Amino acid sequence: MQMNRDRLMRTAVFLGAVFVIFPAGTVFASSAPLEWMYDGWRLLGGTMALVLSTFCSLACLGGIRPALRFMASAIAISWLAEIIGLHTGWLFGGIYRYHPEVRPILPGGVPLFIPFAWFVLSGIAIMLLRWLGTSHLAGSRNAGRILLKSALSATALAICDLALDPVAVSVGLWEWETPGPYFGVPFQNFAGWWTVSFVIFLVGYAVAGIDRAHGRHPTLPHDSTWLFAHSLLLGLLGVAVVNRTGCVQPFLFAVAAMLPFSLAWLAWFFRQAPPVSSVPRVTSRLLAWDEQRDF
Repeated sequence: MQMNRDRLMRTAVFLGAVFVIFPAGTVFASSAPLEWMYDGWRLLGGTMALVLSTFCSLACLGGIRPALRFMASAIAISWLAEIIGLHTGWLFGGIYRYHPEVRPILPGGVPLFIPFAWFVLSGIAIMLLRWLGTSHLAGSRNAGRILLKSALSATALAICDLALDPVAVSVGLWEWETPGPYFGVPFQNFAGWWTVSFVIFLVGYAVAGIDRAHGRHPTLPHDSTWLFAHSLLLGLLGVAVVNRTGCVQPFLFAVAAMLPFSLAWLAWFFRQAPPVSSVPRVTSRLLAWDEQRDF
């Protein structure tokens, strides 16, 4: 029962952490001018709340230690990639710079919230791609499944950038020396996002073992909460795109490109849900989750 309470607590913390970001998120979703000397800290606070919620999701999925390993590797890889991009122009479509008033700054000139934001987006992609099944079959790593899941997870994360980057550029969070054709974003930026993401997921699935315990996590309680919370976040992103870019196209592009992933996840989710006739029986056993799971 202690293990069940722990899982229930993680779900509650996940939902609470998501709601913490709304006071910060509404500022960026509005059309009001931003003062990065102050709003940068609000952005960092919202990001860290999402870090907590993402960690809770991944801990429910594969255990605390795999979630910690994945978080550490995702932060380290993305930090290194950002340093390379900032100082060489490789990966993300040319030389770019962050707003000088965004603080705090990590060594290499990367704002602190950036590597943590990579972790958040990576965690969302991992949860979204769970319908593919585990990459560890019969207790061992499956190279083909790891490559497939890494490639598709990286594609999902790059799709998110179709909406996120135009908003960031429009508010001056970062800018390229040579703006690109996609709402100021170079097309190469998306290839760079995919490449960095692929490495993050490759390490996450193959080394961190983030989905090693797939199928042994609470399904209905946490997944229902995850769907509800991320639907709200998606709505907030849509409002931000419209208010900050002055058009809805970046949001529509991202939603349309993500539609196959979303439909696959929803089909998987409803397959997990109990039939209506068994709701009373399932409700009475809702907290009786598998107690043999590794942590």
